Amino acid sequence: MDSFRRAGDERVNVFEVDEVYLFKHYFDGEDVCNRLKSYYNNQQYRFEVPRDDFGTLRSVLSNQGYELTESMTTVRNRSGSDIDESKLVDQGYLENPYVGTRKYYYVTEKGQHAVDRKLYTGRDYGDLHEKVHHKVFTECFARYLAQTENQHVEKYYEPMGGGMVFDVAGFIDLPGGQRNLTAIGEIITTVKPERVVKHYDDFAQYDGVTKHWVVKDIDITHDLVRALHDAGRVETVPPKSLQNHTRIAETVFGEHGEWQIHSGSDIVEAVRAFTTESEDGAID
Repeated sequence: MDSFRRAGDERVNVFEVDEVYLFKHYFDGEDVCNRLKSYYNNQQYRFEVPRDDFGTLRSVLSNQGYELTESMTTVRNRSGSDIDESKLVDQGYLENPYVGTRKYYYVTEKGQHAVDRKLYTGRDYGDLHEKVHHKVFTECFARYLAQTENQHVEKYYEPMGGGMVFDVAGFIDLPGGQRNLTAIGEIITTVKPERVVKHYDDFAQYDGVTKHWVVKDIDITHDLVRALHDAGRVETVPPKSLQNHTRIAETVFGEHGEWQIHSGSDIVEAVRAFTTESEDGAID
């Protein structure tokens, strides 16, 4: 899978099927739209670019502010068997954990230094040292909100005034170019008490906005609740025998639905279900 990146904008995932590059995205700019319209399949609602045209199109999009980056899988396939992934992992240049049943690649700080390149960071890209699970869950939850709630989504959103950053924020567009914040989310893959308490306090500042915790597993959910209880933020601690994220959220925060807890793995699978069979893997 390849991806276009536009400075200050969102990533567009591109994947290859039978020597054709496929992607879905709303592009801004008349020049870009005119250049792409011959590749648009209005039955499948996607762009389909033959391999022979892709290099030229990549240059055109680069001139319009898009940068094409290639995945580890593409690099490996084009390099034959010369890349020894296990050595790169053992020597600390690469991480390649599984999230669910899919393997993801991440170039570590040591690896970035070795090739004199840095990954994108900041708004919409996150922190340089985030672990792979965190990045995958963030990307998938953003897509989940966009698909299920029809919201405009921003990743690593910092409200005006600063002091807090939400992994995911969802907005409803209003007339006149305005928008209304309707959802905020945090990804929790390990519980550091002082950090989750800070997240809770940030959440609590927004009334009428749904608050979402996306957790790595059920043990993290119980650890999260315990940390909030120990800090005096919640009163109820469900028994460990309760193994349902939704039930735990209802027990701790109430059944009104403003505070929700989700399994990260369930979110990943839900997002995959949104895609067609040929698009499976577009969340790498």
